[in-house]
Amino acid sequence: VKLLDGEGAVLAKWTTGTKEAETHWTQEEHVFRNYPPGVRAVSFKTKGKDSKFWAGHYGARMTGAVLAIAWA
Repeated sequence: VKLLDGEGAVLAKWTTGTKEAETHWTQEEHVFRNYPPGVRAVSFKTKGKDSKFWAGHYGARMTGAVLAIAWA
């Protein structure tokens, strides 16, 4: 997730980093705090791949993504 200014420059970012596939569903969550002023857009991206190149679907699966914005 990236917080961008009006020109598309990254003001703050967060990533889960590289994750190994699990046999059960896991949840990732993050709250941006004390980010700089000037945020005008949010970029949210998910991706996954099979790092072992096995035949069939063995890559990451994602579902139910939610991006919530709250002003305090």
